[in-house]
Amino acid sequence: MFENIYQEKAGCGGSQTRPSNLYLIRGEPRSLLIDTGFATAESQAAVLGMLRELQIPLSSLDVFLTHNHPDHAGLAPFLAAEGARMLMKREEKDTCAMLCGYFLDSREESLRRLRQHGWNEKEAQWILQQGRQEKYRYNGGPGGKFPFTDVRPGERLRYGGYTLEVVDLAGHTPHQIGLADRQHRWLFLGDTLSKRQVLILSAREAGENLLSKHLRTLERLETEFADFWMIPTHYAPFYGPKKAAENTRRYFAHILEKCAAALEEGSAGKTLAQVLRMVFRYTEHSVLEEEMLRLHFRLSNTLACLDELVCRGLAARRETDGVWFWEAVQPAYFS
Repeated sequence: MFENIYQEKAGCGGSQTRPSNLYLIRGEPRSLLIDTGFATAESQAAVLGMLRELQIPLSSLDVFLTHNHPDHAGLAPFLAAEGARMLMKREEKDTCAMLCGYFLDSREESLRRLRQHGWNEKEAQWILQQGRQEKYRYNGGPGGKFPFTDVRPGERLRYGGYTLEVVDLAGHTPHQIGLADRQHRWLFLGDTLSKRQVLILSAREAGENLLSKHLRTLERLETEFADFWMIPTHYAPFYGPKKAAENTRRYFAHILEKCAAALEEGSAGKTLAQVLRMVFRYTEHSVLEEEMLRLHFRLSNTLACLDELVCRGLAARRETDGVWFWEAVQPAYFS
């Protein structure tokens, strides 16, 4: 791509997710790989092929992980075991890719969380069974089970003649980070933005306030990085965040309005599963026919929007018999 900067694509071994862009900065005495791709033969071959071609031993490789999802940190345990050093924000350790908490190690705990979101027993069993199919590759992930060095926003890393500043990009996960080269005006931003589509907010728990964090990140991108090249892990780089940020705001404003309308319909509180059916017009049982990854994304984004309504004082959340319910507390008006 540029002097000492190389790009490769790593497939996921299936058609459910996009290939990952792997960026490697060759330096002395150490080189830097940004994200790793899934723990698949395709990703491993891509990473080892780059290192072999550029004559970089694993013992002199650092790996910067934007966040701890399987398509970004899947190979981290393997690379760490082979001598590479992982760099990741400490709080990101337990994020993994447990969207809405459905892919915890314990089947019993996963089913409990599904019931907590309002799914009946048949739906909960189906979602867990479908979500743990090998083709989705989100059924576990690295889970932080590898040694890593904590890096903090504001730190500067130097590789191959480039100075890279660690930047807070919270939103996609609570603690996602990226790397900014202020001299060349590049921002490696993980899953913060894409020119092609609105990316998921990986909500797992009520109260994470991911949408608020994401909206603040978008504001910062538009002011501090307005004339930077955005270099995402999926899809192609693009210049400036403005249009992608506007698309993201428009999408979530639409879902927020739909969630608010769902809560205002009738008087009883509603579960996440009930709001999801109303927002995306699922019939009572059509969720069992939905493509799992799309359901997965819609669930997480809906949970993030319900959280945002609570943050704005438009809704309240209560727990009854282990099930979460949201209810409107005042009419919502959106411009």
